[in-house]
Amino acid sequence: VLEMEKKGVKEILLRDNEYNSIAVLEVNDIYKPDKHLEAHAVFGGDSEHPAVVYLHQYTKSMYIGGKLHGFQLPLHYDHKDLRKTPEEMRSIFANRGWHKVVGFQTRNPMHRAHFELTKKALQIDPEMNLLVHPGALHFSTYYYYYYYYLIGMTKPGDIDHHTRVKCYRSIMAKYPQGRVDLAVCPLAMRMGGPREAIWHCIIRKNYGLTHFILGRDHAGPAYNSKNVGFYGPYDARDAAVKHESELGIKCLAFEQMLYCPQDDTYYSQDQVPEGRSVLQLGGMEVRERLRTGQDIPEWFSFKEAVSILREQHPPRHKQGLTLLLTGLPASGKSTLANALRAKLMEIQNRRVTILNESNVRNIISTDLGFTAEHCNLHICRLGFISSLVANAGGIIIVSAIAPYNESREFCRQICSDVGGYVQVFMSTSLDTCQIRDTKGLYSVFRQGNVCNCF
Repeated sequence: VLEMEKKGVKEILLRDNEYNSIAVLEVNDIYKPDKHLEAHAVFGGDSEHPAVVYLHQYTKSMYIGGKLHGFQLPLHYDHKDLRKTPEEMRSIFANRGWHKVVGFQTRNPMHRAHFELTKKALQIDPEMNLLVHPGALHFSTYYYYYYYYLIGMTKPGDIDHHTRVKCYRSIMAKYPQGRVDLAVCPLAMRMGGPREAIWHCIIRKNYGLTHFILGRDHAGPAYNSKNVGFYGPYDARDAAVKHESELGIKCLAFEQMLYCPQDDTYYSQDQVPEGRSVLQLGGMEVRERLRTGQDIPEWFSFKEAVSILREQHPPRHKQGLTLLLTGLPASGKSTLANALRAKLMEIQNRRVTILNESNVRNIISTDLGFTAEHCNLHICRLGFISSLVANAGGIIIVSAIAPYNESREFCRQICSDVGGYVQVFMSTSLDTCQIRDTKGLYSVFRQGNVCNCF
């Protein structure tokens, strides 16, 4: 960036991950940001907030600002019938005579509570119409790998957008005909709470919506390590409502919808009749039921949506599995890996793959040395490969020293998201490792011929 500034570069060509030309940025500003100010103003400043971590640890030190001149929209190959530009959506609304349109966004599949909430929004006005408008942004595998490593697309365990969109499609016929539409928005969550809620309102205003639904913990990343929310449960909603006159869009503030078994209906949390009991299932419990094959009651979700979710979350005995064996050199990792593979192949029918750190280094990590940074990156590569095998339903055993918690946690996150994950530390004593050392590594270490290694 500094070289650009010295050379007086005025324009930058912007490309997507496949190097297609998307736009030219007319450079107006090159500056060093105040990241602490940005973190506090945009995300609230909590040092554990995932976006704040990303900002301080991985965002580059210089920013470039300017005016964009577009060539084409980014290419998307999925759900093309649902990808409408703001101009296209405005035209659709005009042709249908929709003068009042409320938007609904969620990063989750739509269950009964979401459905009842959106129906309630439709009942506000007989002329009201509904646009279900979830974010559905696709990243290439390579980019997703690094982005996930740094911050994560949404929250750990969130359902991928392909599955979510299938769930949305499956329930559209249950709405009043002629009053509801579905489109996807090329948007990835930043988990910015109040600021993001306002941003979402601006986006929906541009799409031609007149109203926007905001509920509990909109765009929130849940809790920090002390189990304290990064934002209050209604901070985002209240911030958008406060500024709705400036935004030019009416914010519909709804309370949480709860199921009443006595009446077989859903009530807003503030409208539950006295003496009635209510039921609800949290997102973590639903994911656990999907993972273990437990029943998901019909009062919670439509059977069509549950069927789609179960296809994407097979029972445990059909899920992929990653085993990460860690420990000192010659601690027995490879020996155990080979024994495990032989036994697993004997007792079940799925193929079992072994990734041995030393062998794999000669193929996928020939560009890396043995600094802490390179060791972390090498283990992350192994984790990424393992997640692909597990995602396809396979079993993979990784044998690696993996000395740093940072990369081990990356492996845990990315592999746990697609299947089972077991991490084993070989606590073999140093003396035993030296006795078992057939490669002579410890002898080399003692001679001081290898430094800055692990």
